[in-house]
Amino acid sequence: MKLAGGNAAAFLPLQAAVHAAAQPHLLDLRREIYDAPLVAYIDALARVIPFPRNVIARRMGFLVGSYLFVLNDLARLDDLGGKADDVLS
Repeated sequence: MKLAGGNAAAFLPLQAAVHAAAQPHLLDLRREIYDAPLVAYIDALARVIPFPRNVIARRMGFLVGSYLFVLNDLARLDDLGGKADDVLS
């Protein structure tokens, strides 16, 4: 998204700000937008993965955090671990 230019690049800082904010109206907005699909996904995983639901939910939290970290700045992965072609060769 960031590399697509235009509004896609502007969306990422906005999404990061919403996820980092502690204002009650933004917390409510996050719950309204993300809770239902995340709960459905966690429930689906809990039906097929032999882990307790609360463990899956916590791991999902780390997954969402990783997603936001990477999308906030795609170059950060290269900064931390080298270019993908360097890693795969």
